[in-house]
Amino acid sequence: MSNDKIERQIQEIEEKLKDLKLALRNRSSEQKPKKPQKAKHWYPEVGDWVRITNPAKGQAEEGIITKVNPKSGRATVKTTADKPIWRAWKNLVKQDPPK
Repeated sequence: MSNDKIERQIQEIEEKLKDLKLALRNRSSEQKPKKPQKAKHWYPEVGDWVRITNPAKGQAEEGIITKVNPKSGRATVKTTADKPIWRAWKNLVKQDPPK
């Protein structure tokens, strides 16, 4: 192959690449805007006062964290009724302790 043929092939490939880049830009601008990201979940610590978002029937709705298991993503909450409840972190909301 001569140098002229190689140079023409390179130019053709560069033109195709430009077209593909333009098509990609147009496609990304047509996509729906991304939803805003939620705030990262807090990591509970022993002694945090929390509200339980999914208490079972007859269970208290708030208490103090007594144990935290980072491996399972769960915490034990000693409720106001002095009974322990084991819940996932996503079902606990940190709040100020009662006065």
